[in-house]
Amino acid sequence: TQQNYGLTKINDYFKIDKYFNHDSKKLPSFALQVIKEFDPNKYSEIVKNENVELINYRSTNRFKIIDFFDLYTNEYLEPWIKDKIVIIGYLGENADHIPDIFDQNDSHNTPIGEIFGPVIIANQIQTLLN
Repeated sequence: TQQNYGLTKINDYFKIDKYFNHDSKKLPSFALQVIKEFDPNKYSEIVKNENVELINYRSTNRFKIIDFFDLYTNEYLEPWIKDKIVIIGYLGENADHIPDIFDQNDSHNTPIGEIFGPVIIANQIQTLLN
């Protein structure tokens, strides 16, 4: 198989670490690996600068979110995701996709409040691409 890996370890919710040491190997962050697969030219530009990047957070409603049931029944899915980066993950039970007191699965405190892990990754990718 030809999978490529990136680590989703997060040391700080303000900064993007581009690389992590794992089992004596230097591995890229998940966000960086996604960009490498999506746009190799942008990846080359990003890795020239070794500095840690500050995450430019956007709220959940700034990303297109497709709920599972829409995915399952929508025959027009391909135009929505063609040539896009698609992140699959848990975004809670409520329609706002904002963690509440009863829904703490993969939710994290960030500078813009409590958000789910996939949204943190989306913000990291968005920051690196811009």
